[in-house]
Amino acid sequence: MAYIELNNIYKVYGDKVLAINDFNLHIEENEFIALIGPSGCGKSTLLRMISGLEDISDGDFMIKGKRINNIHAKDRDMAMVFQNYALYPHLSVYDNIAFGLKLRKTSKQIIKQKVHEVAAILGLSDYLEKKPNELSGGQRQRVALGRAMVQDSNIFLMDEPLSNLDAKLRNKMRVEILKLHKQLGVTTIYVTHDQVEAMTMADRIVVMNKGVIQQVGTPTELYNDPNNLFVATFIGEPEINLIKAKIEKDNIIFGEHTVSIPKVIKNVDQYQGKEVYMGIRAENFRTEGVYLEAHSNEVITSNIQLIEMRGDHFIVVAEIDNQNIYLKVPANQKYALGDNISYVVNYNKLLLFDADTGERIR
Repeated sequence: MAYIELNNIYKVYGDKVLAINDFNLHIEENEFIALIGPSGCGKSTLLRMISGLEDISDGDFMIKGKRINNIHAKDRDMAMVFQNYALYPHLSVYDNIAFGLKLRKTSKQIIKQKVHEVAAILGLSDYLEKKPNELSGGQRQRVALGRAMVQDSNIFLMDEPLSNLDAKLRNKMRVEILKLHKQLGVTTIYVTHDQVEAMTMADRIVVMNKGVIQQVGTPTELYNDPNNLFVATFIGEPEINLIKAKIEKDNIIFGEHTVSIPKVIKNVDQYQGKEVYMGIRAENFRTEGVYLEAHSNEVITSNIQLIEMRGDHFIVVAEIDNQNIYLKVPANQKYALGDNISYVVNYNKLLLFDADTGERIR
């Protein structure tokens, strides 16, 4: 039995607006789950339903086998951290962290003990008497985390907690949140639109679109083995290259090029003569001279449109069949704008998608 079960969950607003559509997810104890998708996909709505701030229109929400649908938010043993911190500006850091405990009429001695323990973990011990407007964005976010931590909840719900921070602070806070998750041994459900956050923090990621789960998997599974075009294009930076092609017998034809269908792709009979999309990640192009010589019959040459320096590598934007593709190129290979670049595709890593439905062809 999973720790948290969301079975056939629906959320309907009014008579017509279907925000969450037949959502099914089982979460293990102490797991870190990220909900990711574009704005309006339903991820924050789902989190609010889990917290009890939104009613569930249909379906069963279970924790340890007990149905939770009708249990009030305050009785759900969950702590929530919001995007906007939701700190009280007139209260000190100490009182902000202690606020929930005071509402529960916890003894002053226990409040003091818990606040100081959490402040030490979060590096806030020297700021307990300060007001929120005297803190940096990262410090305010840690106060919001501290307020959640002192509740001793077994489940943490986080709704885009880092979106208001600059890139450097986001990187730092990602590490801190993940460290806290492991240190406290809690189950965390984390909403974000930032795939980097999801990929670097989560045990599993739930990709959503229009209230529907597109795929659930580990970061590696979603990147290497996407179910459909939506997941393939949403996960990964730079975005996966999609090239229109056609299936002819045992071959894939794109532009002037013909390659054999990789043996790992079996179900192509129904696509004979039909258009498909080839999906190729930027790192699955080989540009080394020795490799090109060994695979001279597979070499493709394209004109370079843009070069992006990424430290230990370049992202080269090149043109093939009147569309741009992204190639990851080692930094020791020197190219200039307007040069031609020759490469070989690693077709063993090729993904194929139905051009009509977007579903993966396996």
